[in-house]
Amino acid sequence: MAAAHALKATLDYHKGYPPLINTADATARAISAAAATVGSENVSTQFSPSLGCEDFAFMIREAGGCYAWVGVGDVGPGEGLHGDRYVFNDEIVPTVLRYYVNLVEQTFPAS
Repeated sequence: MAAAHALKATLDYHKGYPPLINTADATARAISAAAATVGSENVSTQFSPSLGCEDFAFMIREAGGCYAWVGVGDVGPGEGLHGDRYVFNDEIVPTVLRYYVNLVEQTFPAS
């Protein structure tokens, strides 16, 4: 770009975030907990790559884990989680809480 405008430029590029790669055991537990919560027919495991979890990659590299998405229904016209017109679906809270309880119970079964 600089040369096209008869300018000089330098690029100081720092490789930043590693790819997020879920660990197999954590992913299996997340899928199992989701299936126990909403039924396996409502659990999707095939997604296109996304840049929405870049900081979580550092934690998973150190401790293992699974970055999982929770569908929340209608969030407003063309809005995503970080949109200024995002509408939080309060009705999903009990389902999400049940998912996390299932995940904890599967990870740390009562003895």
